[in-house]
Amino acid sequence: MGQMLSTAQVAIGDRVDWWRDQVRRSFGTDHSIVPLGTGPFSFDLAVESTDSIRLLDIRGSAHEAISGGNQGPPSVMVRLQTQGHITLRAEGREAQVGPDTVTLLPLRSTSNLTFHDSFRHVSFLVSEEAMAAVFPEWSRMALVPLDAKMGLTALFADHMRSLAAHPEVLTQSGASVGDFTLGLLGAVLNSKFDGVTPPSSRLRAYHLERAKRFVRAHLCDPALDVAMIASGIGVSVRYLHRLFSDEPVPIMRWVQQQRLSCCREMLARDPRRSVCDIAHALGFSDHAHFTRSFRKAFGLSPSDVRNVAENQS
Repeated sequence: MGQMLSTAQVAIGDRVDWWRDQVRRSFGTDHSIVPLGTGPFSFDLAVESTDSIRLLDIRGSAHEAISGGNQGPPSVMVRLQTQGHITLRAEGREAQVGPDTVTLLPLRSTSNLTFHDSFRHVSFLVSEEAMAAVFPEWSRMALVPLDAKMGLTALFADHMRSLAAHPEVLTQSGASVGDFTLGLLGAVLNSKFDGVTPPSSRLRAYHLERAKRFVRAHLCDPALDVAMIASGIGVSVRYLHRLFSDEPVPIMRWVQQQRLSCCREMLARDPRRSVCDIAHALGFSDHAHFTRSFRKAFGLSPSDVRNVAENQS
């Protein structure tokens, strides 16, 4: 493969720190690593990259790794476990993974991986945007173990093993093999989607709460829209609209309600800031539109709310 990293030539006592530094440099992620078992910590990584995917062939010893999340664009690790057993924890979910299992691991947030014994997995990294293009509901399949011994998943696993054995085809073929790999993964996920039965109501509530937290954290961003929210929590725009389909109002109306409520709180709490300044800070660029929306929501104008607060102080 194009890039090779190995702890074999590093002093045993220096391996953990050396490996953390290599991962930080190569992938922009910071890991906390705790070796497990009695043997020395070891890790070998081979990397081959194309425009669409980054192929990884990884072997190592038992250890626990806690990642703070990818510092670059949101991405997903598509993993084929070929040896060893691992516990994956990310985004409030947990999966027990053994040999001949395919899983999707989002890298945008903190994850905890416990490698219980010596392991090998063939994986590739792909952007969340590319994943959404081949399978918009990919996040609902995250950390769902897929049996790689039968059906389309077995075909995909054979393809992954072939890529690991002949990584040079990725660079020799340009984008075609990478695109084929993503297309085959999309077919696998589509074939498994209807058969996967996660606790849908709990999963829906989980993603709905994530969406609301993201919105509240970005209320002051004038670019906040459906596409930004969906990208921020790793779901498709269509699925985001579905999350709010049982809510009292659609998502962007709910966003406006949150902005108006925040404006009302700021008007009452900070009498020294002007109405225009507060409105602008919460994403309202048209003052007349803001005033009409505020009066419709609360039955009072922004100035009325400010006057009431001043009289009560």
